[in-house]
Order: sequence, then C-alpha cells, then structure tokens
Amino acid sequence: MHTPWMHSSEPGCSTIQLGNITPIHLLPIVAENSYTAAEFGCIDIWCCRYRNIQDQKLLKHYLSLLSPSERDRYGRFRSTASRREFLVTRALARWALSKYATVKPEEIFFSIDAYGKPRVKHPPVAHDLSFSIGHTSGICVFAVAPYLTDLGIDIERIDINCDYVKLAESVFSSAETAALSALHRDLRRIPFFASWTLKESYVKARGLGLAIPLDKVTFIVKPNRDIYVTLDPELRDDPRHWSFALLRIGKCYLIAVCMNKRSSKTILRYTFCVPFAERLDQRRLVD
Repeated sequence: MHTPWMHSSEPGCSTIQLGNITPIHLLPIVAENSYTAAEFGCIDIWCCRYRNIQDQKLLKHYLSLLSPSERDRYGRFRSTASRREFLVTRALARWALSKYATVKPEEIFFSIDAYGKPRVKHPPVAHDLSFSIGHTSGICVFAVAPYLTDLGIDIERIDINCDYVKLAESVFSSAETAALSALHRDLRRIPFFASWTLKESYVKARGLGLAIPLDKVTFIVKPNRDIYVTLDPELRDDPRHWSFALLRIGKCYLIAVCMNKRSSKTILRYTFCVPFAERLDQRRLVD
C-alpha cells in the first residue's frame, strides 16, 4: 500500500487532499443488492497482472464473455501479448462491474462512443456506475465508482528511459516542457510520467479522446509532490470542477485518476486480482 501524492491549493488550479488508500480486500466486498463502493466519494481500482494468467480454461472462459464485435477485434490483434491484454481487460471489466450491480458478467455488453470511450450498453442496472479502463505493459486496471458522472484512469510503466524533454516538446505545454527542462536529467522521469498519466486520465474523464490537445492541459509537479493543473481557455472547462490523484504501484507503475469533484474528501481503494479466479481456485495468482 502506498501513500497518495498530496495536492495543495493555488488560484485557478484544481486540487484535492486524498484520504487513505486502502486495499479493497480489507473492506467488506459485496453485500447483496448493494454496491461495494457505496460510500460517497469512494473509488475502487482493480489491478490485474494479465501475463500471470496462463490457465487455458480460465482464458477460454474470458473468450466466451466477448461480444461478437469484441471477438472480431480480438482476432485482429497481431501479437499474442495484445490479444491477451484485450481479453483480460474485458473480462476484468465485466467481473468487476458484476460486483457492484445485480447482474451477471455474461449479461454485460459494452458500446464504444464516437470518441472511443467504452460504456455499458446493457443492462440498464449498470448505468449508475462510472468506470474507466487503463492498461500498459503487464497490467490492466479498472476504476469504478457509483454516482460519479465522470471518471478517468491511466496507468503507465515508468521504468523506461528516453529523452523526456524531447518527447515533452511534442505533446506537453510550453510551461510543462520548461519545468521539465529545469530539472536535472536524473530527476525528469517521474515528473514526466506524472504529467503524462494525469493528462490521459483527464482526457478519459472528459470522454473526448484525442479531440482534446494534450498541450492545452498543463500539470506541474513540484519537488514536494504538490500538483497543479491549468486548462487552456480553448477547452472551455474549469479546473476547479476536477480532482486528481497519483498512485505509485510497486517500482514500475504509476496510476493517475481524474474525477469530477463531488466531495471534499476522496478515498481510493485498490487490490490486485485475477478475474473469475474463484471458478478454478486460482487465488495463488493474485499478487
């Protein structure tokens, strides 16, 4: 379990001070006809190391859950790794949603809107749940919360070395690039990925995909880990409507969460899991 990075106030910036991050498995999981995350301001994050899942019976079950369009998309992936990531991510989404709504996983169908955002098409009982999906090399994540209207999550693997300033020049705002350039080269990696994941979480929460230019959203991570966000007027959005959080998972992964601000305190809960492990008694796969 890791402590969240704390946010502090600055004029024109969206900030939030988070409550404790608590593993989901230490809390009551599912009561009949109720939500796991029924607490106001609570967001659950389910993490899955999909490469660890090797049982063919379990993978076959995941495949049986796919809709015809998902199965077609699954078949178009060229690499085994991409197919596995897509398959497990879709299984994770259905399995997790079924813990919050009184619906069976196989009854859940997704649709993709014009901007690429997945939504629950059927059944209506799941419409009150806000969710977001993220994945990177080795891990897929699923964030879910009731009653939130907008939620976005992104995860990135951060044990990657590159010319962070050069890459920032192509996708970051001038202020972000300048702040990154001012740091010693050995200190640029975390601030770079912090800005990147926060941007992606905001874009997902807005639900507009690449229609939002990433250089119009500015995140500045201070040395004390305070985080400030400003939005270009062109986006016609008020940063004070949003809350953000960063969560470090192990040494290699960074998660960013963006949510519409509904309360003064937000609690994040997370756990590692294997979807449907209970079917084959595969709990040993859970990290």
